[in-house]
Amino acid sequence: MTWLEVAFAALVVLALAAGWYKYSISTGAVPKVLEFYLWLTPILTFTALRLLHARAGLQGLVPIAVVHLAIVAWALWIVHPSTCRGVTPWLDGVLLVVGAAVVWLGAITFAGMELQGIAAHRGDHLFTVGGFLVGALLSLAGFMGLSAHLRERGEILLSQLGLLALIIGTVCWILHLAFRATVMLAAAQESAAPTWYPPLRLWAGAMYAAYMVLAYLSIAFYGAAMQKTGLAGKGWGRTFVAFGLIAATGFVAQGWWDVPLAVQFMPYAMGMILLRRAMLRASS
Repeated sequence: MTWLEVAFAALVVLALAAGWYKYSISTGAVPKVLEFYLWLTPILTFTALRLLHARAGLQGLVPIAVVHLAIVAWALWIVHPSTCRGVTPWLDGVLLVVGAAVVWLGAITFAGMELQGIAAHRGDHLFTVGGFLVGALLSLAGFMGLSAHLRERGEILLSQLGLLALIIGTVCWILHLAFRATVMLAAAQESAAPTWYPPLRLWAGAMYAAYMVLAYLSIAFYGAAMQKTGLAGKGWGRTFVAFGLIAATGFVAQGWWDVPLAVQFMPYAMGMILLRRAMLRASS
């Protein structure tokens, strides 16, 4: 990591620590520490675990990644007690948080899209594809539950538009990942790129682009629905809507916004908001 990346990570940690200090609703030392771990999950994944992979490779990363996910699961269980688990948003929040964490873990071992890099790092490549696939399915399940909860609260149109966009986008994403797991690996084993590879690569790129745009739009729809029903405050609701629309527009407009992992930050935030709401409802 460069000094600039270290400085940026330190600023993010300070911002998250400030947010945790202000908004934490856990009681007791252990729940508070575990809740802080949840707040730090994005930056821990992109700093500590990425550095571990750079030094120890995939074999060193996998056991630590398992421990990391186990701590996240433990934190979700301890921080949000049994009284919360009968409240509908709880499971939706868990799925969104864990789904985002799994996607970020997969991104750590990203070997790039060049065939030479994939051939040299086959295990890393497959770990990335697996993480992206599992994370996407967990996130989709979380949003499906959120849609059902929004319908119960009387919001139908926006939640259905968000779910439809996400389902179509996830199908495109799965097709793209299937290309990575099969066609890319086969082409990477050749001494030179086969003649049939470039057209399929363009097709896979189109699937990726469709997923990105639809995923961003779904965030905007869900953000508006959560604000309308009171699941998210005006500030967060407007943030979700603005981010989704700006990111979708930026991606289409010559791709000036092409930050794939940014898609997961908003679902992660939505999940944390749902968990907080479930806890507040259970304690009231």
